[in-house]
Amino acid sequence: MENKLAEALVVKGVLPAGTEVRAKHKAMGLGSVNNVIVSGDFSITAIKVREDGRVAFKLADLRSGAPTAVFADAIEEIDGMDPVRFASVWNITSEGTKAVMGKRRGRKPKNRVVEEDDQF
Repeated sequence: MENKLAEALVVKGVLPAGTEVRAKHKAMGLGSVNNVIVSGDFSITAIKVREDGRVAFKLADLRSGAPTAVFADAIEEIDGMDPVRFASVWNITSEGTKAVMGKRRGRKPKNRVVEEDDQF
């Protein structure tokens, strides 16, 4: 996920604690090989915007509860959706700006009021 998009989602307040995400993180591999990059499912515990403008997430593993910290670029999915698709639900573009709604197309619904004389 881009940092601008993460910043916009944090400002809008749509990433509360407990939101499930899939993120890349460092883990220990077979034979004690350190720093293997793997994907895992986590729950957000805290979000912080650092002085340099990067968004940092504190996460807890869904299975073991082990804590980890990642930056916004490590987030792959939010609640099972691609971050761009998740942002579009909240009318935010992939650049982190507000989406402009286009003109609605199609027929307008006809509101018909049924009076007592119109019934059988």
